[in-house]
Amino acid sequence: VLESFKIMDYSLLLGVHNLDQAERDQQMEGSQSSSDEKRPAAQRALYSTAMESIQGGAACGGSIDTDDTMGGIPAVNGKGERLLLFIGIIDILQSY
Repeated sequence: VLESFKIMDYSLLLGVHNLDQAERDQQMEGSQSSSDEKRPAAQRALYSTAMESIQGGAACGGSIDTDDTMGGIPAVNGKGERLLLFIGIIDILQSY
């Protein structure tokens, strides 16, 4: 309908990743040991949630290289925390 009136409809997506919060969360998870970590990986996968089963090495205690912006735009919020901003534009009238 919008296309027939020569109107475009774009949506702006903004993703904000707080690097400092992610590091704090990772340290908290690392300090909490659970009996689940003692199980073999195959057994953990059987009893894990979908999100746990698809997370990579960084979620399992691996380090995250925060110097790599991963395509994001480095920024700082009002509290001085480091952020990565991810921007995308969607044209809903575009056929794919």
